Amino acid sequence: MAYETGVEWTDSTWPIVQGCDYESPGCTNCYAVPLIWRLAHNPNPKIAGPLQGLVESRNGKLVWTGKVALREDRLSDPLTWTKPRKIFVPSHGDIFHDEVPDAFLDKIFAVMALCNHHTFQVLTKRPQRMRKYMRANTVRDCTLRAGSAWPLPNVWLGTSIEDQARANQRRHPMADLAGEGWLTWVSYEPALERVDWINWGFLKWMVIGGESGPNARLFHLSWMALALEWAQLRGIAVFDKQLGSNPRLQQLTFKTKDRKGGDPAEWPADLRIREFPASAPVSRSLEGAGR
Repeated sequence: MAYETGVEWTDSTWPIVQGCDYESPGCTNCYAVPLIWRLAHNPNPKIAGPLQGLVESRNGKLVWTGKVALREDRLSDPLTWTKPRKIFVPSHGDIFHDEVPDAFLDKIFAVMALCNHHTFQVLTKRPQRMRKYMRANTVRDCTLRAGSAWPLPNVWLGTSIEDQARANQRRHPMADLAGEGWLTWVSYEPALERVDWINWGFLKWMVIGGESGPNARLFHLSWMALALEWAQLRGIAVFDKQLGSNPRLQQLTFKTKDRKGGDPAEWPADLRIREFPASAPVSRSLEGAGR
């Protein structure tokens, strides 16, 4: 089964871990919360069953409970996808959440090692744990026994950055991983303030976007322009994803017909940049790809 997605910078998602909690300000309006709530109330018990207790309503607001679902039933899915694709991991949570045991991470990385025809775009708000895990002998030895290289060339390790405080907190583990040979990237989304990217020159890719949805916080186009200029000067690939639902240009509302500001044709011309790292596969349409 392939998991459909509207995320412009990937081809499929692999929701191998579902559920989370609130790690930082970027989590406030998490898109996955109402999605998991709806799926948990699906009349099909095979869909709803694994998702019980992950989201609850508190004072009229849907929130994560901190519980996670480890989807053992989905572990082998990428092995059945024969057509190469970029795969976002995990999309409905964080595989480096404290409630995800190392033993389950071992299984996830073993599958990624076996699927070297795919590119796995791992994204976390917990890069400290990611660094600790990636240095563990168990996962490295497992993949080496499977005949895979280490670090895995088809796995990109990314972290989310929404503001300067998170950039400061999350830079060191990402720099360490880059120094150990991993392709590292950041998702500057939702961008909540201008970030100084000094000392982030080890990156290979940056995704930039404003927040979408009815409660979207302000996004100034200057933040995107400055990050784009910084990255281009250093040869870092940039994917400008969206302006969000509340963009500003020089303190004025920047109106777009697209409700999440996701149509590049509506942007200033200099922001219409959508690139991938040099090692990325050619993006392929999944229409008609089947398995």
